[in-house]
Amino acid sequence: MLDGNESKSRETNNRLWQSFKSVSMVLVAYILSFGPVFSTTYVFFGLLGCEPVLKVYSPVIWLAETTNLDSVLDSYALMWLWLWGLVITF
Repeated sequence: MLDGNESKSRETNNRLWQSFKSVSMVLVAYILSFGPVFSTTYVFFGLLGCEPVLKVYSPVIWLAETTNLDSVLDSYALMWLWLWGLVITF
């Protein structure tokens, strides 16, 4: 049987773990949303319309430029542009 302190400690650890998972999921969703958001904005508003998107996603762009993720992010954005090209041509 657990005493009061051990139960509270386990509950605190569970809350911290849940918070960590939640923050991690938000960060992953933020990074992965760059491709669809950028490509949709580019298709409908052109390159000049992408300026606000580039400001919002400047941390993602900075991360890609300062690490070796540059080609990955470029490929991901191009994949979404290619998908939009398929949608528009049909």
